Amino acid sequence: MTARHRRARILVVLASAAAIALTGAVPTIASAPPATPDTTPVATPATVIDPALAATLRTTRADAQVAVIVRLRDQVDVGKIGGASRAARAAALVTALRQRASATQGGLRALLAGRTSTGLAGSVTPLWIINGVAARLRPSVIAEIATRPEVASIALDQVISAPTATLTGSTAPVEPNVALVNAPALWNLGVSGQGVVVASMDTGVDATHPDLAAGYRGGTDSWYDPYGQHPAIPTDVSGHGTSTMGLILGGSAGGSAIGVAPGAKWIAAKIFNDSGTGTTSAIHLAYQWLLDPDGNPATADAPNIVNNSWTLASTGCSLEFEPDLAALVAGDIVPVFAAGNFGPTAPSDASPANNPDAFAVGTTDNTDVIASFSSRGPTSCGRSAAATYPNLVAPGVAVLTTDLFGLYTTASGTSFAAPSVSGVLALLRSAFPAATMAQVRAAVTASAVDLGPAGPDATFGAGRIDALAAYNILASGPTPTPTPAPTPTPTPTPTPSPTPTPTPSPTPAPTPSPTPTPTPAPTPTPTPTPTPTPTPSPTPTPVACTTPVAVPALAAGYGYWSVFTTAGTGTVSATWSAAKGTQLRLALYAGNPFAGKADPVKLPPPSGALASASSSGAALGVSVSGRRAGTYTAYLYAPPGRLASAGTTRGLQLACTP
Repeated sequence: MTARHRRARILVVLASAAAIALTGAVPTIASAPPATPDTTPVATPATVIDPALAATLRTTRADAQVAVIVRLRDQVDVGKIGGASRAARAAALVTALRQRASATQGGLRALLAGRTSTGLAGSVTPLWIINGVAARLRPSVIAEIATRPEVASIALDQVISAPTATLTGSTAPVEPNVALVNAPALWNLGVSGQGVVVASMDTGVDATHPDLAAGYRGGTDSWYDPYGQHPAIPTDVSGHGTSTMGLILGGSAGGSAIGVAPGAKWIAAKIFNDSGTGTTSAIHLAYQWLLDPDGNPATADAPNIVNNSWTLASTGCSLEFEPDLAALVAGDIVPVFAAGNFGPTAPSDASPANNPDAFAVGTTDNTDVIASFSSRGPTSCGRSAAATYPNLVAPGVAVLTTDLFGLYTTASGTSFAAPSVSGVLALLRSAFPAATMAQVRAAVTASAVDLGPAGPDATFGAGRIDALAAYNILASGPTPTPTPAPTPTPTPTPTPSPTPTPTPSPTPAPTPSPTPTPTPAPTPTPTPTPTPTPTPSPTPTPVACTTPVAVPALAAGYGYWSVFTTAGTGTVSATWSAAKGTQLRLALYAGNPFAGKADPVKLPPPSGALASASSSGAALGVSVSGRRAGTYTAYLYAPPGRLASAGTTRGLQLACTP
């Protein structure tokens, strides 16, 4: 990579879940298996209502509605779904889940429909993936349905904070992480991830980035926004999902290869809204969508791997999403998760990464040293005995990846280790399409490079992933048979709080960058990614850059821009001051790329960008030296709502020195 457009940032704990691509014609779909005999004790309202919900209800007005998720007792045993082929099993799984929900939710949904008509309930959303219903209910209705025999539990529809970023000035080496996992060795064999689909469960993806545009599968079954803010076109206003996707399958448009599986395709579910939060019910809907993106079980359009670079906000065990993960695994999909950034305390495992069906990834640097913030195990979450946690590790310290506006960023965190594992899994599935994802997962675990104490341990798991070693195991056959995960033990779901930002490990010493097999640079998608339109400011009048130019403080919204001209060769600079905690991006462009446009946010990144920088508060500045007289544009970007809650801003200063 050249030195253009780099800024460093350390992003918080994340994790990632995986889903499989289902290929081939679908034979006759098997009928749903009979319900598993229910031998659990008869539930009472006190045991049905989750403790966190009970506490909320004690302080809730009788006329207020509470967002809850109601689960039914009758559940499909997804592990017993059969079929003559992978596609047939996947179709049978979706059909069985839909049929069970349809057969058992009728009474509850009829009751809620009646209560909705009288204003006692609202926004009822069926969830067939967990055989439940998300709804807003008054306390009296919650008490009423808690007595129904088919209801197993009622819990809060929790609000989960999206990953946020802490920005630094790290100068990390470029993509030694790709070489360390041995991805180029498979590229040299002609394997780059072709034929494999990887899904992202994150803040979205910027589909206009030149390293990601060609990898988007496209169509109506490749993008899902449960909040309805961007229903048609992949969008990311924070950059986190864009950065994780770059590490999975980014190309080489910036001058060097940054993704592990550049030949794979991607789809995405935006599980965090534009304000940076997500809900439990929306995440259930997203997992449900991944199992059947087009709503037709007979078509094979599900992904092979799902990357989840997020966790709940604290350590501990929550099995809220374990039924979703079990359904993914039953559909031959690997849910890859970041283990969490809660280290070095042990144990410091986090959910959903510590669930039995999750594949948890810890973080090392490019010299195989564990990152101090990487979460440690062991964990017994959902199990009768302690299990190794994380499953394995991958490089995720100071790794170069994609960012918004066609730029690049250097990032650290378990969020950025998990994508390497998702990429390796994509390479291996591409090389061995007949192998199940469970066999691929077992191969990467068995072939991991052992680090730390001999054998699996609570810091490195099985060790650092190695694509070539796993390839050799699968090529030698027979493929390893994974050990089934123990049946989860129900555990109360904790209420998450905002995810803390851990202190990252020191930047590793530079490691020589590999010479990867060249990957054709993808062509950027010409259609811009739409975002909510902020109130446009009047088009600024160009000013002579002889003295600093003050720009009014930015209100809540996406950005502010100002056009100015220089009188002669010199240094052109732009500086923004903001309250502590404000996340900003500032770019300086040649010319006026926004001429005649009311909202520059809707435009793709201008090709004339000269410099960019980022900050989490205080002063942020970029400058360009030795330029000739001409027109320049300073553009400030901030996610919606961030500035409104960050305190008083002090304005943008534009200046140039002749």
